[in-house]
Amino acid sequence: MVPPARSAHPALTVVLSGAVDDHMAEAAARWVRARAEEREPIEIDVAEAILTGLAALARGAVEAGLTLYCWMA
Repeated sequence: MVPPARSAHPALTVVLSGAVDDHMAEAAARWVRARAEEREPIEIDVAEAILTGLAALARGAVEAGLTLYCWMA
């Protein structure tokens, strides 16, 4: 069974679209710490790559007048 897709809040899409690479390292570090606390570790380079890609998707969505969607499992 495929989980349902959910629309990201439009404000989240806008914030992500404005994210700059200078802030990705700090955001990734925070995410890594949070995942470690929940005993679900993620590597810093993987976290930064995911966030950078997500920001790029958000920029494209905003430029096209669209929003982001995600699947929650």
